[in-house]
Amino acid sequence: MITKSKYVSVTIDIENELQDIYYLTIRNGYVHLFHSIESFMRLLFDKVNTVCIKENNRPIEKYCFENYNFNIGKHWRRTNQTVEKINWITNRVKHYDGFPSNEINQLPIHYLLLTKFAFDEKVRIKIEIDELVKDINEILDFFITISFIIAKLYVLQLCESLVKSLNNQEEIPLDVRGKINIFQNSYSALHNEILKIIELWKYIGIDEK
Repeated sequence: MITKSKYVSVTIDIENELQDIYYLTIRNGYVHLFHSIESFMRLLFDKVNTVCIKENNRPIEKYCFENYNFNIGKHWRRTNQTVEKINWITNRVKHYDGFPSNEINQLPIHYLLLTKFAFDEKVRIKIEIDELVKDINEILDFFITISFIIAKLYVLQLCESLVKSLNNQEEIPLDVRGKINIFQNSYSALHNEILKIIELWKYIGIDEK
């Protein structure tokens, strides 16, 4: 019986260790995922701004802030719930060794409500692999969405520049005036669309500074 009990104890220890490794791997997966998101965003801004500078236009971050009072270069990570969640988990792993810590109030409230996570600050965060896979798929959607938004900001600035350039002509031919109207209509539609998106971001509590 003693020998059997020892084997049972060893088996339990091994199972616990394997479980710890399993959750550690997933937590580290979130860290790598967030670093990949950061790399994507840096590349996205760099590529778009390279074109903007060649066209003598402002960087997208500056244009967005000056026209919509929103610092997209700083607050993009808070425009998406899944990104915010991944960022939070990453910070817990990097700065608190995977523990939620006593700063539970810093957990994105939507994450707390949607997942009904009951965190114990003495127990490391445990997330199943299915949730990580789901978050990865949602990040792929985020990449598409944020890319379209950045592209629309680029087009808005381009429309402004083209209209200004055309209006500076001493005599504006009829066909050119028609082009100006097209650009202005395109600008108005895109402007209203972006304005609604940014107002929504501000409504959910993203700081504009």
